[in-house]
Amino acid sequence: MSDEKESPGDRVGPYLLGERLELMGSGVGRLCLAHHVHTGARTVLLFPEKHLEELLQGSWEVSLSGGKESSSVKMKVERSARPVPAKEVADALRLILQAIARVEDKDRLYQHLLAKPVERRGRWGSRSGWVRAALVALAVVAVGLGVWLF
Repeated sequence: MSDEKESPGDRVGPYLLGERLELMGSGVGRLCLAHHVHTGARTVLLFPEKHLEELLQGSWEVSLSGGKESSSVKMKVERSARPVPAKEVADALRLILQAIARVEDKDRLYQHLLAKPVERRGRWGSRSGWVRAALVALAVVAVGLGVWLF
């Protein structure tokens, strides 16, 4: 994975990559700002160095949540093709935390993660389908006008 060069605008699964964050030191990998193309959720993606890829054996998704009200932190396996070894999840958490600790511009990282989700855009850059509807209506009027004139 480390040999691949991802750049802003590339898509990795359902994530659209943004800028790459500079890390102090080396040996962890590359950390990029990103967002989910369907939900707009902001995230960071870590592309680990080749020698660390062996830590990630399976395909899984976990979520973390917590808060003052519950006075706890929860980790839940959202999706997994097989039982997820706790060591694999712990190694992945250590790896991403190590990368975040090495980010030079932490303010940029925090701004990205705490900002509102990215607005989804339609096929022609609209926030919803109103541009598409307007174009269809305009086409219908043009066809109707063409039929009426001839």
